[in-house]
Amino acid sequence: MYRIRLKAAVAASAVAAVVLHVSEQRASSANAQARQSTSPWKVASITAAAAGERRTALPPAGRQDGPDSELPAGVVLGGGAVYTLTHPGSYYLTTNVAVPAGQHGIAIESGDVTLDLLGFEMVGGGAALDGIRVADGAVNVTIRNGTLRGFSGIGVNGGAAAVCRVDGIRVGDCGTGILAGRAAEVRRCVAENNGAGGIFVGHEAVVADCAANGSLGNGFYALESSRFSGCTARGNQGDGFYLDGDGCTVTHCHAIANGRYGVASIYGGTVVDTFAQQNAGHGIWTLSPMQIRECTATGNGTDGIFASDGATISGCTLRGNGENGLRAAAGSMVRGNHCFQHVAGAGILIVGDGGRIEENHVVGGAAGLRVVAGGNLLLRNSVSGVDTAYEIAAGNGLGPIVAGGDVELSESPNANFRLP
Repeated sequence: MYRIRLKAAVAASAVAAVVLHVSEQRASSANAQARQSTSPWKVASITAAAAGERRTALPPAGRQDGPDSELPAGVVLGGGAVYTLTHPGSYYLTTNVAVPAGQHGIAIESGDVTLDLLGFEMVGGGAALDGIRVADGAVNVTIRNGTLRGFSGIGVNGGAAAVCRVDGIRVGDCGTGILAGRAAEVRRCVAENNGAGGIFVGHEAVVADCAANGSLGNGFYALESSRFSGCTARGNQGDGFYLDGDGCTVTHCHAIANGRYGVASIYGGTVVDTFAQQNAGHGIWTLSPMQIRECTATGNGTDGIFASDGATISGCTLRGNGENGLRAAAGSMVRGNHCFQHVAGAGILIVGDGGRIEENHVVGGAAGLRVVAGGNLLLRNSVSGVDTAYEIAAGNGLGPIVAGGDVELSESPNANFRLP
């Protein structure tokens, strides 16, 4: 494996030139011969070098020899990018890089590559393409520790790669922030003020401790079986989190002041211990069976939680949302939730049959517990401070409704209560 560093070398004229150095970890001669026979270099020629010495590659055809012609094995100039990495190895920057219009910053054409920006910055100036682009089908690529901004394409584009890891990267003012494909890991990254979206991942990805803020589209986007934890989506014009595949999980996350929904799920999944506040639409929205547990939705424009058929909503706190605290459809389990002071609508609205609604507490607002379809079971709920505490359609099974909160007046352990 090769360790390569991109280093600023100052000539006698005090003009900085980008020079690349390489040191080789010594291997057995058999391994070295095998490597040479299976991994040709995509450069014109390479001088022989002992361990620790500099390898020099002649420039590709059409380029003039100069300070930037001192290249290590596995790195070429051109190919649509300022630098193209063609061989497995560990690479790192030691200077900022300005990328000209119409080019990518760094193109990674090989798998098994680690690229460490070492805290430096790559700048596209608004007309460059992708900051870092990983080739189709590349596997096991790691990109970490730096900043990319001002690229018209994607800051880090690993959408066609597999098992791509992006760690500690900040991306801003790009067409899209970070795009990572199947089984990707994106950790400790920040995407701010990007165009189409912040951080997008494919199937079975992990996104942890990241922020996506101020995008013109969605903050986060994921396909099937992806997991978010400890992430924040704030001020995006689309959804904070958009889950476009079954089996996604959102845990310990925040969705704040987004232009549509805080968390949106087309398919089933799980949202746990997540905070949705002041989003223009629903706090949490799903079109398929979903588990929503121990979440908080406050001050959202429409419903705190909008759930489709077969949802489980438990242990959630809904406060001050524009319409209903939570809305659930057929076959839903709604248990142990606290709904407080909603502007319009009901604390809890049930629009389908076959549901079980129990041990919820509604305080204040326009209406308490409203069920507009038959065939549901309502047990041990309580409503306080609402003129119309219970609006229950015919055909539902429910424990007796006891007014005034006098528990002794009811002999049923399943009674529902209407408090002053």
